[in-house]
Amino acid sequence: MNTKRKVRNRRLSPREAKALSRELLIKFKMDASAQGLKTGDILPGEKEISNNYGVPLSIARGLYQTLKKEGLVKSVKGNGVYLLKPIGNNREMLQNKSFLKLGIVAFLEPEHPQAPFNRVSGILRFFDHRSAEHQCQTRLFNTRPGFSVELNLMEAIREYQPDGILYLAGAPDMLDDNVRNEMIEDNVRKLRMLDIPLVVCDGKTSLANNVLFDHEQIASVAMEHLIRLGHRSIAFIQIAGNDFWRLERIEGARKTMSKHGLAMAKDDIIKIDSLSTIPEGVSRFVEEKLKNNNTRYSAVFCSGDVIAAELIRTAERIGIKVPDDLSVIGVDDDHMFRHLDITTVPQSSEEEGRESFELLAEVIRNKPATPVVRKIKCPLVKRRTTARLQQNIKVA
Repeated sequence: MNTKRKVRNRRLSPREAKALSRELLIKFKMDASAQGLKTGDILPGEKEISNNYGVPLSIARGLYQTLKKEGLVKSVKGNGVYLLKPIGNNREMLQNKSFLKLGIVAFLEPEHPQAPFNRVSGILRFFDHRSAEHQCQTRLFNTRPGFSVELNLMEAIREYQPDGILYLAGAPDMLDDNVRNEMIEDNVRKLRMLDIPLVVCDGKTSLANNVLFDHEQIASVAMEHLIRLGHRSIAFIQIAGNDFWRLERIEGARKTMSKHGLAMAKDDIIKIDSLSTIPEGVSRFVEEKLKNNNTRYSAVFCSGDVIAAELIRTAERIGIKVPDDLSVIGVDDDHMFRHLDITTVPQSSEEEGRESFELLAEVIRNKPATPVVRKIKCPLVKRRTTARLQQNIKVA
């Protein structure tokens, strides 16, 4: 505890002071545990704490007030602050339903213009907030370049000695589904070799504990809404691929149609080759299925707001009005398309972060014998792109 740091002199807001106090408490406890301080040891004075950790004196004073409330220290006038009992190590703190060190393995490209809005960033922000709240520490181990867990990353994780690891398995769309799935399985196998409690988020695997969005439910809640509005001829559009979530969304759409005595034929599922070919794929769909009053569908469920946005623009260019002539639902609640007011099914990074954090805490404490799977259900957000079926709409 004798490494001096520059004291922060800037006036802190109440929120900043609270966050800094939590950060100091975490660091102090970890240092005390690492140094093996014993009952009766005299602790540094408030000025020394302020200098060593680079915090204002008021924050250092608050540290000892907190430790007194926890029954860990006692101040004796003229003699300083004494340790009443050893500050527990990580394992002891775990038994009290708190933990100090978490490792997050993910692919994050901070300089990418969309980085602040992607799910990885959202989950990391949630973990930062929750870590301060629960007196634990998180560290990101970035898998770039190559999106895979390599030996140097394994060594860095081993040196950090986390109590648990969260692997955010989402990978760039530039990777083929088969390559992505194999990469995730390979990374999970490597991380399991560390023998540290592991939770995999956003990647389906039988090798570890999982947190996943319920993709069948995502499709189901969208299709249910369209059917309640009177739509019976509904198309489903998504990017082609055999990733688990794509297949589950198709299955969810089919099951919902079947539940209402409706059929979803093979031709009702339109697959677009890739993200880059969305404009061509959507144009072909509009040309073949919707143009010249030969409207076969009165509603379309798009497996992504980016597809829904392109469909709305393309349809309205040829005089098909949304939602009067065509109801459209997307997925993601993408910030880039909020101006279109699309009815959508958001996949909340906050919910993903919350479920991941809670499952990781449970796995660390209980060490389940078989992998645990948590599925996150998503609500429908109704906006302007869906409406009740008009009787004058021509459908097959």
